[in-house]
Parts: sequence; structure tokens; C-alpha cells
Amino acid sequence: MGRNDQEFLFHLYRGSELLQENAVDEAKAELERALGLQPRDTEGQALLGIVYFRLGMYPRAIEIYEKLARSNPTEVTPRINLALCYLKTGQAESARDHLEFVVSEDPSHQRAWGYLGLVYQRFGDLEKARVAFERSGRPKLAERMAALQNPALDGASPEIPEIGRESGGSIPPPPPSLRPSLMPPSLRPPALPRVQMPVASEGTEPSLRVTAVDSRMPTQLVLPQPAQRFSRQSELVFPEDPRFALHEQGFLLARVDGSLALRPQWLSALSCDRTPFTSQPLRRRTAGDEQPELLGGASPLVNLIGSGRVVLTPRAQTRLFLVTVSRDEHLYVKESHLVCFEPQVEYETGQLDAHGRSPAIVVKLWGKGTVAAFSRGPVHSLPVTRDAPLVVRADRVVGWLGRLLPRSLPPDQAPSGLHASVAFSGQGSVFLEIG
Repeated sequence: MGRNDQEFLFHLYRGSELLQENAVDEAKAELERALGLQPRDTEGQALLGIVYFRLGMYPRAIEIYEKLARSNPTEVTPRINLALCYLKTGQAESARDHLEFVVSEDPSHQRAWGYLGLVYQRFGDLEKARVAFERSGRPKLAERMAALQNPALDGASPEIPEIGRESGGSIPPPPPSLRPSLMPPSLRPPALPRVQMPVASEGTEPSLRVTAVDSRMPTQLVLPQPAQRFSRQSELVFPEDPRFALHEQGFLLARVDGSLALRPQWLSALSCDRTPFTSQPLRRRTAGDEQPELLGGASPLVNLIGSGRVVLTPRAQTRLFLVTVSRDEHLYVKESHLVCFEPQVEYETGQLDAHGRSPAIVVKLWGKGTVAAFSRGPVHSLPVTRDAPLVVRADRVVGWLGRLLPRSLPPDQAPSGLHASVAFSGQGSVFLEIG
């Protein structure tokens, strides 16, 4: 464990102790220091959410729990804590949505049923509130809902107390073994327990629970799940800015805003926002050519016109890669490897000659936007400078970046008889398929 990890854990556990001691301001300072060292730590974020909740900083708590709910879609705790924040800020509909999700996933979750009963009562749906309070194990509150539905049974209309007020919603202190200590860097620190995701307490505020990590590795099982849950977990989330992103499984997710140049053969799915997509063929742009051929050769690219979302899937034994270009950069990609590019990107076509091979069409791209291309393996780059030119096999070239001049080398000039080679001179980088 490095010094940075030690410092992070110190502030994390110190913050959790101060929170349990109700020293909220001091806990806030410690947890913010911890997250300054490891901003993506979910445990630290959840603890800081509790701090913001107690300080009445509900918008900041909501921001934290919304992120946790998105990144942990199967966890119910962030959703319950988020629902509590929504209740505090008068957003009952949003609270209802998250609580109904929780009870649909876990019908035995009494705490969620209790909060849901309070939401239904605020909406005036007393019968649903009565059922929810019964499911939460709070028969007295269920009886009050029945009385409110039939005033003849009870003329009083008591105000519904906040759930768990009778229990106090206290946070148990951590065992002494969990209290942090600063250790000399020279000593190897013992394995420290981890803080679990904070769980909503019996009261109307989140609480936390600290336990040691179980060293045993559980058996990995895949169990059947409800269709709605499977649908939510497998939903594709499209990026906003930038509008292109590669999924971890290798396919491309892109938002289309007006138009997008792409190879239709790679298209797996498209979803239009309003009107159906239309398409127009794209042609090569070569100086002096009055009737240029279609861009893309045997599998031409088209200009997809409309607004929506598209999914592009790599062909067998290929992989996609994304790059962005600017107006000051010149990106060159072999036409055969080009998959799609945004409408802000300009293009023109040229050739890459190689002795013993037919010339390869190359597309020059510039402007401001994203370009997607494919390779048949990892793409590596080699730098080229004015003092250090580069000689490569032409069939290994995917493209290049910068102001480079390629020159086909005859066999008698190629070093070590390198077959069908190209020499690059100038300033830039050459992208190669190697391996």
C-alpha cells in the first residue's frame, strides 16, 4: 500500500468516525480531503452524501447519489438515499420512482416500503399508503391511513410522522479496530477493512455501516432475473459530449445531430429522434476528377441524414479506434479502413503508391470532430522527424498524422529488401498494424 493510499484511508476512516460522532463539519473536511486523493471512490462519495444531507445541502447530496445510482444500477441503497433527498426537497414524484424500483427488485425491503407509504400519503393515495405501511411492518401507521379513509372510525386526522422517528435512526459507533492510525511509511500497514456503501437508517436520513472485508472468495453464479431488470441493466447509454464512444465490448455508440458519414455494412441499429433517417452516397474528392467514384470503394460510405443514435459493430477479427481532429491537424486514413466521421470533418482523397502493389486510396481528414477507423489488431504509431525518416511496409500502414510526404521505394532502394515499402519524411506519426 502506497503512501497516497495510506493518506486516503486515514482521511476516509477519520471522516467516518467524525460522522458517527455527529461532528458533521469536521467529517466534511476529512472526506473532501479523501476524495481529493481518490475522487472516484464510491465509499467516500456515499459518506460525503450523508454529510451533505445532514448539513441540508440537498442539491449536492442529490448529485452524488444520482451518480452512484447510475454507476451502481443494481444497488438499492443509493436509490433509497436519493429518494430521501428528493423527499426533503419536495420532489415526491422522483422519490416515488426510485422507491418503486427498489420494492420491485426486493419486495421484502421494509424500509423502502415505509418511505413509499409516506410518498403515497403525500399524494393523497391513502389506500396505497396503507398497503405500503403494512408491507413495511408498521401496523399503527397503516391503521391511521385506514382511519383517514373513513373519518367515521376516527375523527382525528393526525399528521404522519417521519418514518423511523420512534427508533431515533441513530448510527452505531464503529468498533475500536476500525479506527485509523498514521503509520510510518517504512512499515507495511495491515489490511484495513473497507467501508460499505451507506445504508439508509430507520430514520429519515442515510446512515453508514462499517464492516471488515471477508477474505473468502464467493462462488460466482449467474442467476435468472426479471425481464425488466435485465432490460435496465443491459441498456446502452449513449454519450452526450463527445458524441462518439466505444463500448467496452468494442462496438461504437454515436449520437447523430444532422448527419453522419458511415459505412452501412457496419450499422447494427439506429434510433431516430423524430423523422426517419435518409441517406445520400458520398464520393471521392480528387482534384480534376469530374466524375469521382463512390467513397469507400466496394463498400461505399453514405451520408446518414437525421438525428438520433446509431450502433456500429466491428466486422470479424477487426477492432475500432476513435480519434479527434482539429483544423490545424491533417489526419490520413486508408479508405479501406475508414468507418465513419462527423459532418464537421472535411475530406479529400489521394493515393499511397507502393512498388509491386496497386495504389491504395487514402482519405485526408481535417476540421473539428471525431473519426472512426478499424484495424486488424492493435494500432501502434512511430514518430517521423526531419532528422529521422521512416520506412515501413505499405500493407501495414493504416494512416498517418501530420505533414508527411510518403514516397514509394523500389526494391533496390528498400533497406534489407523490404518488400513494397514506403518512406515517410517530414514531421508527424505513422499508424501501423503490427502483430
